[in-house]
Amino acid sequence: GRDLLLYAVKKPLDDKPIYHLRVDKTENTLEIYDVEGKLVKQMPVGTAQILTPTKTKFGEYVTPNGNYLVIKHFNQEQLHDKFGDNAHFYGSGMLQLSGPWTPHIAIHGTDKPEKIGKYDSNGCVRVPNDEMLWLLANVGTGSTVEIMMSPEKK
Repeated sequence: GRDLLLYAVKKPLDDKPIYHLRVDKTENTLEIYDVEGKLVKQMPVGTAQILTPTKTKFGEYVTPNGNYLVIKHFNQEQLHDKFGDNAHFYGSGMLQLSGPWTPHIAIHGTDKPEKIGKYDSNGCVRVPNDEMLWLLANVGTGSTVEIMMSPEKK
């Protein structure tokens, strides 16, 4: 857990910068922060059909809250090698995560852009395809991902 996180932040596993990605399921946004905590980019996302903090079983359409690490990048060609004819579901690419419920939870593009901003995935975080290309090009392996719900608005 924590030791891996510290190692990852100090020693990136590729030549891309380490970022902290925060997925807010209440707002359906993804915010990207640099190591100093400065907001670099924000984008709309789509998350799972059931908005709740925790997933209790496989097959439940929940994007579970938790802390994850980016462990692998997949471009379209690599997605095709991995998923064959189903690769189109993942749009322009995917960031594979390590953490709760992985590898069944990932950040990926979509072949259904109309679902961005909605609660309609089986658990993954969907991002627009152009933003997915940005993530693939810029987010280093070892970057952290926090999936959460907004605190209650007072």
